[in-house]
Amino acid sequence: MATAFWGMQKGKRVLLVKRWKLVDHLRRATVEAGFVAHYEHTCRRCKSRARRGIEGAPPEWRWNFADGEQRTCPTCRMKLWISPVPRPIGFKDLRHSHATILRKQHVDLGTVQKELGHSSSEITARGLRSERTRGRSPSDRARFDLRAPRFAAGAGRVASW
Repeated sequence: MATAFWGMQKGKRVLLVKRWKLVDHLRRATVEAGFVAHYEHTCRRCKSRARRGIEGAPPEWRWNFADGEQRTCPTCRMKLWISPVPRPIGFKDLRHSHATILRKQHVDLGTVQKELGHSSSEITARGLRSERTRGRSPSDRARFDLRAPRFAAGAGRVASW
């Protein structure tokens, strides 16, 4: 996909095209859903000093922590820039999640089979059983249940989160 807009380039008005990748959107969505591996804390001042080669610059300016709490740099006491690092997710994970959400919404197995493109409902049922028995922590299961869309009462469509 691409977005086109008019801009200036070397003093001339030209049509500029900005391309975006699906991977970037998936990464952002997994972070918003709370599926974070860890948080990277960066001191922008120490990073700038190290990149410019200033004498006395600290060798380390990036730290990883399990939580996203605000911290300060041990060298210069500046607030650290926090960025979440999403948990690795693949295409198969999205397929399994899609099928699981459909089954939790009481969609019949035949419809789920057609959505996934399986030749028989036995393949779909076997995949859903393996997804259900896979070991997940209770907090992940609770978060997944809260994030699943709910049907609006009597409306027959998905309600907003």
